[in-house]
Amino acid sequence: MGSISRESYERILLIKREMERLIREFSGLDTDLISESNNIHIPVDIYEVKSEVFIQAEIPGLKKGDIKVFVSKNKLFIEGTKPDSAKEEKVNYIWMERPYGSIKRVIELPQACDTKSITGEYKNGVLTLKLKRIEERRGEKREVEINFED
Repeated sequence: MGSISRESYERILLIKREMERLIREFSGLDTDLISESNNIHIPVDIYEVKSEVFIQAEIPGLKKGDIKVFVSKNKLFIEGTKPDSAKEEKVNYIWMERPYGSIKRVIELPQACDTKSITGEYKNGVLTLKLKRIEERRGEKREVEINFED
């Protein structure tokens, strides 16, 4: 097996990004669904416990400031940069499976989550986000008060 230089790897990533752009352009897919990252896949688990929803994302190798999490409408965004561990040294990769670069993951939140009370913790390479569930009030019968003008 031959080695791959950093320049060759970066050219491959450039071609990959261009292919993703073309797929988005011709398929009409939402750009949030296809990441323009260096193909860093973030595995995510989403589960419920009583009145809380948990989102766990496996993103090893980050430090404070490498990642940002924000909520917009009903979507949760995980964005950041995973640094190259060998960037200071001139290395010639023989095999590379630990990607680096920009990361982005967009998660559609369950409708009944309170996005104002979200909390997060990063420990042992796992980002854990906790949201409180709110009881949906759609479908409940509620009398509406009507004001009449005299």
